[in-house]
Amino acid sequence: MSPAQSPPHLITRADVASLLEIPLRQLTWWVWALREDRRYDHFEIERRGGGDPRSIHAPIKPLKDIQRRLATALANSYRPPPQVHGFVGERSPVTNARTHRRQAWVLRVDLENFFPSINFGRVRGLFQAFPFEYPPEVSTLLAQICCHENQLPQGAPTSPIVSNFICRGMDKELARIAGSERCYYSRYADDLCFSTDRSTFPASLGYIEGGVSVPGSALEQVIRKHGFSINGKKTRLMRNTQRQRVTGLVVNEKINVSRAYIRSLRSLLFIWRQHGLSAAEEAFARSSPHRNWPPGKSMPDFKLLVRGRIQYVGSIKGWDSPVYARLSAALATVDSTFVPRPQLPVDPNSVRLFTEGETDVLHMLAAQRYFHDRGDFAEIELTADANSALDGDDKLLQHCRALSRAPQPDICLCLFDRDNDTILRTALGSSPWKNWGNGVLAVALLAPTWRDRGERLCIEMLYEDGVLRREDPSGRRLFLASEFDERSGHHHDGHSTTTNPRNRALVREDVFAIGSGESIGMTKTDFAEAVTSGTDPYSDLPFEGFRSTFENIVEAVRATRS
Repeated sequence: MSPAQSPPHLITRADVASLLEIPLRQLTWWVWALREDRRYDHFEIERRGGGDPRSIHAPIKPLKDIQRRLATALANSYRPPPQVHGFVGERSPVTNARTHRRQAWVLRVDLENFFPSINFGRVRGLFQAFPFEYPPEVSTLLAQICCHENQLPQGAPTSPIVSNFICRGMDKELARIAGSERCYYSRYADDLCFSTDRSTFPASLGYIEGGVSVPGSALEQVIRKHGFSINGKKTRLMRNTQRQRVTGLVVNEKINVSRAYIRSLRSLLFIWRQHGLSAAEEAFARSSPHRNWPPGKSMPDFKLLVRGRIQYVGSIKGWDSPVYARLSAALATVDSTFVPRPQLPVDPNSVRLFTEGETDVLHMLAAQRYFHDRGDFAEIELTADANSALDGDDKLLQHCRALSRAPQPDICLCLFDRDNDTILRTALGSSPWKNWGNGVLAVALLAPTWRDRGERLCIEMLYEDGVLRREDPSGRRLFLASEFDERSGHHHDGHSTTTNPRNRALVREDVFAIGSGESIGMTKTDFAEAVTSGTDPYSDLPFEGFRSTFENIVEAVRATRS
């Protein structure tokens, strides 16, 4: 993710028109002179859970074009915190769901009337405040472009990025409260999620009373303070004995689509094969009517709709998943134009990356950008997708073995930490890398000069200790296990402690200040996302500690290609 740029320099309304590539007179016509009821097309869509329909205000094309240009300029100035996954490049419902995998508890909270609750005054105030600090006439014009009927319209291209800016303070406070309660926090638009591996969920965030999920007082207080309210009907506190869903994906173990979703696809394909396309279309219309399709717009092509749903399964479960293989094979029998794999551009330098966890992927791609900017290691292009993280070294080893059983279109690189001698002996033998055949390589991290070559190594240890000691705006930092006494769990400085000092993890997230009990340990996920996005205090990181590992990868890839 590219670092945020400074906001556009706007002093006058003419500057706004220039930014949006439109004459000022024409801009004034579209946002002020034209009657408000003619600027937007209004329609309603039904909600999945019933209740009042959702009101959509779609701007007419000239206004939509203006808003798109403004949205792009605003997005370039937005530095998303690690917790925000909605309307952010390189993040998605999948990255949001990953935050809450394999947790004892998951709390899902929905903000009521999210966009409509952000009124003209709040948007105008946003543009007058940091980091924009625009004059009143500019702020008023920008707010007028973004708002309709004194609120952010659902359907306008500017509403998502404006809402993310408006929510900055709330996101920061909720992340702080979640950290103090040893919870993870994420937000996808109006969908807030908290999770923890604690045996009991903190009542300040949520609890169950009489079988009903209730938001906690601390959570409600922060949300009200920032001008929002909770939709109590959509609050869900879920144990790991239940099916835990986050942004539509099951997170109890690995990220997954629901069984009902798979069953519906199998049923459609069966009807299509046995009774023909028309029968399948009718069955789909009965089970999933196009209630939410905008009026006046042609219905989606049924073939493309089914194809898209099956490709979605592949993107989540993996292109080599047996479930995807069966669904795609069934579709290919009734639709001869379907290609079972996504068609990706062929890149002779492409190397598919697989790691023990999602944070390893983020660090490796960030290091690659650093080296490529300097002209180093240009002969390889590490690529990753939703299936690159394998949930541990044993799963990565299994995947390495499975990939090597068939020829691979691109070189596949399985990157291991140096913290499990048994796994490394199987994956690499006594060499720094191993060719498993069929284009599959196993490589392990190599220690930088400031680490002992014999010590256990994870990817965070490729950064210098000074980097790891940098504190984020919430006063948290990354802690290594070596900083704590193995028996007492006390930090060597005497000011903090960890709860389970005998844990073999090389990075300790469960770190608390002695006395106050405040959580001061940064999670691996938060650290990786902060490094990737270049947020303070990680905006100027050197990645030289990764150089030996990249040299090892290049050597292995060259030998395999030759």
